[in-house]
Amino acid sequence: MVTPTLSIVKGSNALGMNFQDNRINKTIDNLNADKQSLLELANKLHSTLDLDHLITLFKLDIVPILNLDDVIYHSPHNTHSVNSKGRHLLSYNLVLQKKSLGEISLIRRTRFNPDELEFVEKVLIALLAPLNNALS
Repeated sequence: MVTPTLSIVKGSNALGMNFQDNRINKTIDNLNADKQSLLELANKLHSTLDLDHLITLFKLDIVPILNLDDVIYHSPHNTHSVNSKGRHLLSYNLVLQKKSLGEISLIRRTRFNPDELEFVEKVLIALLAPLNNALS
């Protein structure tokens, strides 16, 4: 079995930021403790081969949990850049078995704390195989 790789292109250091948002039902701590949620997300993402639908499903799950302003996906053939002036941006190159699957950027007004960064990387790993299938 090949282990998926994820490389961080840009990121923000989040020092001493507490993630407290009363507008969401789940907290990062609950999601980290609940591996079932990640499994359910992976199953949901595997339900489609349509790239636009896949990215929409991903956004619907991750945006409210992390209070994101936007999630932008660029396919491997798309070279557009993201203008995120005044915001915090996490941008990841998505790579599976040395194959580029594109880049995804998460944008919001506040910094990402270490627990959130760990959560983002876990959900992005769940996105890799379905994304590879949709691009094939």
